[in-house]
Amino acid sequence: MSEEPRRVVEALYASFLAGDGAGMLRLMDDDVEVRFLGQATLHGIDEVRDFVAFEAGLLTNLDFRIRKILIDGEIGCAI
Repeated sequence: MSEEPRRVVEALYASFLAGDGAGMLRLMDDDVEVRFLGQATLHGIDEVRDFVAFEAGLLTNLDFRIRKILIDGEIGCAI
């Protein structure tokens, strides 16, 4: 099994926690689907870009901990 999906998910969350929205977007394909539980399900890079821009100001003083990364084929998530 390829380690690429895990590497991408780890890099995506590293960018997220660093407040690097542009870094997150660089890791995503144009037809990405992203789900932020309790907030949004986004289809396509344009929706993700708008969401990341909106959320950027809300991520200050955030205590966000990743306990586990799950990968199933090309689908990954963080818990």
